[in-house]
This record gives sequence, structure tokens and C-alpha cells, in this order.
Amino acid sequence: MIAILAISGMLPHTLYAQDSTEVVATTKKDTIVFNGSITATNKGISTIPSSTLGKAATIFYFSFRKDKLSFEPELRFDMEDLKPWAFIFWWRYRIVENEKWRLQIGVNPSLSFKSQSIIKNGETEKILAVERAPTADIAPTYFLSNKVNLGLYYMYTHRLEGTTRNTHFLAFRTNVSKLMIEDYEFRVSPQIYYLRIDGQEGIYASSGVSVNKQNLPFTLSALFNRKINSNITIGDDYIWNVSLTYNFGNRYIGL
Repeated sequence: MIAILAISGMLPHTLYAQDSTEVVATTKKDTIVFNGSITATNKGISTIPSSTLGKAATIFYFSFRKDKLSFEPELRFDMEDLKPWAFIFWWRYRIVENEKWRLQIGVNPSLSFKSQSIIKNGETEKILAVERAPTADIAPTYFLSNKVNLGLYYMYTHRLEGTTRNTHFLAFRTNVSKLMIEDYEFRVSPQIYYLRIDGQEGIYASSGVSVNKQNLPFTLSALFNRKINSNITIGDDYIWNVSLTYNFGNRYIGL
């Protein structure tokens, strides 16, 4: 997730993102916290099969947070053709946030881009079609410690264009972070999820692994996703990718 994931059909970015909860908790309510990242990956993939790009991609992620409300735009591009893959615009609100629990809801008027062939003046031309996919999610998380948390994630997407319409995504996920080996920090984020796309459904498992060196802004990560039992005809049984991310860090804007 996004990942990982996401999602607007995508793995949530927070699958690998640095958790800024402790940092934000120490700031004033009238302070905006800004961070972001730029990711290059060998294969743009998604837990929603119809949203997988399947080739090299670049992802620009930004986060603006004030108190419990955040805006998280994510712009994804096909690295080979230099064309947009998906634009994601999450608005998220943390209803509950304390040392043990976090309950977060979000809405996302996402856009995805697909190459299509049309006939114009008797000749075939390729165009970039835009598909709209309004999305909402809810994510309760329980923190066992500052290194381990468990949570559920539910997302619903309604596509206004394309071959599918209604997507339900329900995941049980864990996140283990701050695993130190000398100056290197490792994070593991496995999840098992149920996916229903219109009348088809399936069970899948995925896991993200990331490592970064302290005091350096780069993160190396890998994502693995496997079908366990599914009658969904779209997508491969097994997909994976490797990504390199440059993180902006946390910056504060006083109001």
C-alpha cells in the first residue's frame, strides 16, 4: 500500500510513508505541516487490477495537514510515455487520534487516464481518455506500541466511466516499523484483503518492505501482491515492484 496503497484503486501511499503522528502532535492547531515525496518505480501497480499501469512510473506525493484535516494529492505518470496515469486527491480527517487509537475517514475525487483508439476522418488515432472514480474510505488503527500497529481499511469506489462500476476493498493490515540494523531502519507492512468488483470477488495478500538509512532522505521499497482465491478475471495472479523514493521531510507553516 500503497501501496503501499491506496487507493482510488491505488495502494495507499502511507504504506511506506514516514509516520508523522508524533511530529504533528507537538505542533499548534494553527500550523500547517507539509511533507512530500517523489517515487520512481519499475512497475506501476495497484491492488485494484484495472488500475495497474504495468510499466515504469513516477509518483509525486504531497501532504498538507492542519490539526486533524489533511489534503494529500498524488500525481502518477507513465515514465516511458510521459503521460499521466492517475491523479489522486485525498481529503482526510482524523476523527480519533490518541496514543492507542486512530480513526480516519477520507474522500477522493480521483482521475485515471487510459489510452484509447478512435476513428477520425477514416483514420485511427490514439487519445488519452479520463475516467472519474469518486472514492471514500475509513481506517481504524490500533497501536500496540510505537513500532507495531494493526488496523482495518475499507474503501468504496464508484467509477463513472470504464468497464467496471462498483469496487469494494476491505483489508486487515499490520505495520511493523523502526526495526533497526545499525543505521538502517526497516519497515514491513503485510495485509490480507477482500476485493469485490461488480459481481466478481476474491481474496488477496500483499506485503510491502522498505529500508532507509538514518539522516538520508531516500527509501528503497518493494511490494508483492498475490491472488489467493479469486474469480476476478482482470489482472495477474502475482505482481511485484521495486521503488526508490526521495522524501521531503516535515516542514511547518505558521498561520
